Order: sequence, then C-alpha cells, then structure tokens
Amino acid sequence: TGRLKETLEGLRRLNRELRAISDCNQTLLRAEDEQTLLNEICHIISDAADYRLTWVGYAEHDDAKTVRPVAWSGVDDGYVVNAKLSWSDDTDRGRGPGGTAIRSGKIVNIEDFTTDLRMAPWRESALQRGFRSTIALPLKDENANVFGVLLIYSTEINSFTTDEIRLLEELAGD
Repeated sequence: TGRLKETLEGLRRLNRELRAISDCNQTLLRAEDEQTLLNEICHIISDAADYRLTWVGYAEHDDAKTVRPVAWSGVDDGYVVNAKLSWSDDTDRGRGPGGTAIRSGKIVNIEDFTTDLRMAPWRESALQRGFRSTIALPLKDENANVFGVLLIYSTEINSFTTDEIRLLEELAGD
C-alpha cells in the first residue's frame, strides 16, 4: 500500500500542477497589463499548485547585474526583498539558482537547502521560512533571450519531479 499511496500522491500533485497551468493560461489570455499578469501567475502557482513562495525577478543591466523582484506570492516575510539576487558570476549571490538560470538559460533545481552549497547566502533565511527546495526557471522573450527568472519554493526536499519540471518549463515558456 505504500507504493500505491506514493503513486496517488504523485498524481494529485500533477493534477494540481495541470490545474495551475490551465489557470495561468487563462490569465495570459485576459490580463490587461504585465504587472497584473505576473501577480496573478505568482498567486496561482503558490495557491493552486501549493508551493510556499513564488516570485519573478527581472535581470537588470546595471553594474551589479541586479535581479529586481517584480511580483511574488506566498510566505515571504521579507525574503524576496532581502534576497538581493544578482546574475553576475562574480558574487555568491549571483551563483545561486536565480542568477545561474538567468546566465545559462537553463532550469536550476535545488533539491535540499541544507546541503546545497549554492544556497549558502540564503540558507538561514530560507530555512526560517520553511523553504527546503526551489526551482528557478529562466524567462525568455520571443528571441530566446533571457530577461528574468521565475522562482518557486517548496517546504519539501526533492520536491520537483521530472513531470512537474516539464510542466513548469512549459508554463515559464508561455
């Protein structure tokens, strides 16, 4: 019965993901402006897909290569504003999941904050808020240039399955 329970839980999670993607696609069709769209998508992912925090950051082209938070939803308590992400390879805060996803254009999945060295600058703050894993999805324009990142945080380690990552990648592509 343990295996069956695990399979059912996996199906429930995928169902939540599909529902969230469907809701996000509806939002894409009816959103009147970019800020409303981003706010609603973060809210849908946090609530419908049951993740602890979701936020979007845009890659600035300043000297520090700042990642500017533009929308978020979920348990934050100042985490997003104080994260001070960069996408520069010259700083620890640029070598985390968000900065790496922006630089590489590839998804970055951190399975456990307690052991992954890339999370060192944010570990204590993240664990205090119950974050245990995260996924960073690069946001690309129609020419495939990365302009930002979608970050999703979970309370569970190894939270993002291959199927979920595929669905989230589709969502970020939209």
